[in-house]
Amino acid sequence: MKILFIFPNIIGYLEKNYVLAEDDPGYYNGNFRLQSLSIPSVLAITPPDIEFDFVDHQIEKIPYDSDADLVAITIYTPNANDGYAIADKFRKLGKPVVIGGKHATIMPEDAKEHADCVFVGEAESGIWTDFLNDFRKGGIKNCKPYYREGDAYYDVSLIKPPRRDIWKKYKSKYSWLMPPLQLSKGCPAGCTMCTVPAMERTRLRIKPIKTIEAELESIEEDYVYLVDDSILMSKFTDAYLTELVALFRDHKKKMMLSITPTFLDKRKETLKLLASQADEFYYIFNCFSGKQSEASIIEEENRMFADYDLPKRLRDFGVNLFGSMFMGYDWHDKSIFEKIVEYTIKSEFGSCEFTIVTPYPGTPMWKQMIKEDRLITRDWEKYNSGHVVFKPKQMSVKELDDGFKFCWEEYWKHNKVNHLIEKFGKFQDYNDLSSLGR
Repeated sequence: MKILFIFPNIIGYLEKNYVLAEDDPGYYNGNFRLQSLSIPSVLAITPPDIEFDFVDHQIEKIPYDSDADLVAITIYTPNANDGYAIADKFRKLGKPVVIGGKHATIMPEDAKEHADCVFVGEAESGIWTDFLNDFRKGGIKNCKPYYREGDAYYDVSLIKPPRRDIWKKYKSKYSWLMPPLQLSKGCPAGCTMCTVPAMERTRLRIKPIKTIEAELESIEEDYVYLVDDSILMSKFTDAYLTELVALFRDHKKKMMLSITPTFLDKRKETLKLLASQADEFYYIFNCFSGKQSEASIIEEENRMFADYDLPKRLRDFGVNLFGSMFMGYDWHDKSIFEKIVEYTIKSEFGSCEFTIVTPYPGTPMWKQMIKEDRLITRDWEKYNSGHVVFKPKQMSVKELDDGFKFCWEEYWKHNKVNHLIEKFGKFQDYNDLSSLGR
């Protein structure tokens, strides 16, 4: 038995909407190519007697002449269109196709239009194993249309290290030069645009240090990107994080952390601890919980906008900051763009990106937009934080789009040095997509 695993292409949020000149230090943000843990995680629980090929359509052409018995595609919302097009073509050629991933879990009926089987939930929960057993017994005709995760949470301590070795053939072609590592599953925060609770549910389940150590031993690179935005939540205890830092130190690895500002002034000693092994913070600035009132969110955002010293205090720990700024919330009017640019310049971020708030399927914002009939498109390719896909409350669609471009242009006029490029080298450029058959 042989399976062809495919990760479809994700169009970067500036990729078809260039704002910056090619020689601008912030230009790489528009056309990045990232590693995804989805297929490596599925391969970790795939029996060794099953042959496989892996194709990342961000970089490589799809081999429609493959001799695989089955095509397995994983999709996020921004690459769902490409995944569906690939699936449709294989099915016309007579190949059975299965689809899983975040978008398939949240929008299973949408995915089922293009697949023989759809996975609703995480592969590690047992649904992938159940499907393989059914397929081995009688092919795709013996399989259910949907394989759904049960109500019980599976034991994250049993998670096997993802098969990161499949990325080796693309090593010089990915833009993000730090391999991702996930410490936990689920999140209770309920941020307005976050798909994690919709995919992994709301209970925060943290992998034991021994499980993390097994993953770390499979990583060759010196830097590792910890993708968990929740790392400063109280459930990540100081004792756990002390062990984590010691583990990274023992393996001579550095961390890049993803953090939200809500916790920054609450766990200063923890930040100092993390900074001893992390010299890059990906700082998600104005990301808020849907459980907060709008009044409290506005107060919190205004307080942060007024505190230019917060990023500077973080740099006192010896870390660089890569900021990520959202715009287009219901309380934002046209004045938000100059506020954001002023804040990012005066706060002296090392690098910064700007994104439009996006109602990803399954999120609190998505449910709000559906209820208020404010969605203007379900073209999934546009759900990449670089397009306005809903009707804003206090400005027009054009004003939000123009403000988004204004932030990119104004910030990078002032910030002429991109510390990420200085540290890790020139990012791979993928302006010409014709070679990939798109």
